[in-house]
Amino acid sequence: MKKIEELYKQYIRDIYRYLVSMNHNGSLLEDLLSETYINAMNSIGNFKKESDIKTWLFSIARYTWFGYYIMKSLRNMVFQKDQQG
Repeated sequence: MKKIEELYKQYIRDIYRYLVSMNHNGSLLEDLLSETYINAMNSIGNFKKESDIKTWLFSIARYTWFGYYIMKSLRNMVFQKDQQG
């Protein structure tokens, strides 16, 4: 299996463009891209080769993005509740 560094070099532009299509905040994009590769590095042992590695990385990017927005929504709900008293 390819090393994570090789995967990073090979797919960084594709993953970046994918994340840009979902969010246009430049600094957040860099964070999401980093988180995507950290998550990939942590779960590379679970890759079952049932799909292409690129598909697997895109799935990780999508779930990383979803996770960010879920947490952001939860924080906003808590903040609004605190504001209401």
